[in-house]
Amino acid sequence: ELGVACLGDSGLRLLRRRSASDEESRPAPFQVVGRTKEQQHAFDQPFQLSRIPLPQDFARLRAAGKGALVQAVKRSAGRAPDAPGDADIYSFQVEPGDLVIVGSDGLFDNLHDSELCRIVEAVTAEASERQ
Repeated sequence: ELGVACLGDSGLRLLRRRSASDEESRPAPFQVVGRTKEQQHAFDQPFQLSRIPLPQDFARLRAAGKGALVQAVKRSAGRAPDAPGDADIYSFQVEPGDLVIVGSDGLFDNLHDSELCRIVEAVTAEASERQ
């Protein structure tokens, strides 16, 4: 069993080979059997962990040339930051031969699950041929 706590727009895909192959000599293709979902407050505003500066930090931040940060924090006063407890919790049943792909939104925004499976199939086939 694989336990996962996921917060924000990074994610996980659990890949497993399908039950049967077309040809006995070739392994069955991979399919996604488990996945996490991204968490966003609104479009392009993912959940994220942060440490918001406190008012006692403002003088030091201004002295360091970070006055814009101080102003941004003041404008967002009253908004509760995301916390670890906001994470979605998952439990995946894993089997021998499963692959776990963990990636950022840079991966999952640019590759559909079927494309990811094709890439994994190509890489694992190439690795098998080398053995």
